[in-house]
Amino acid sequence: MVTGVLIDSNFYINHLKFGRNPFRELAAAGEDWEFFTCGMVMMEVLRGVRDPRQFAKIEASFLLMNSIPTSNPVWTKARQLAWQLDRTGIIIPAQDHLIAACALKADIAVLTADGHFQHFAGLQVIHTLGS
Repeated sequence: MVTGVLIDSNFYINHLKFGRNPFRELAAAGEDWEFFTCGMVMMEVLRGVRDPRQFAKIEASFLLMNSIPTSNPVWTKARQLAWQLDRTGIIIPAQDHLIAACALKADIAVLTADGHFQHFAGLQVIHTLGS
């Protein structure tokens, strides 16, 4: 069974920080996963890349992935999530609301090491691609 998963930016950033290729690890994860990205994840990752050649390679790899568009319904969902959590006193960065809204809209999980994502009702959060 193939499971869809939106890979959060911290996965890529942590790999790149230690000189590892995050896309190679995703490719090695097997055929059980269908990987997704979104514009916010790409922006968070690429803004920290210093080398123009590495930027181009990473961007090209992102562009080969399934991408969840940030349509008006996704933005609406992100605003609703932010409003609801803010009313409970849980303040989370806006970009995490948008990433969560993308995953919820596509009905897929989020792979992340970020604890913020545990606060989004109905969002499946995973921390590893291992079994």
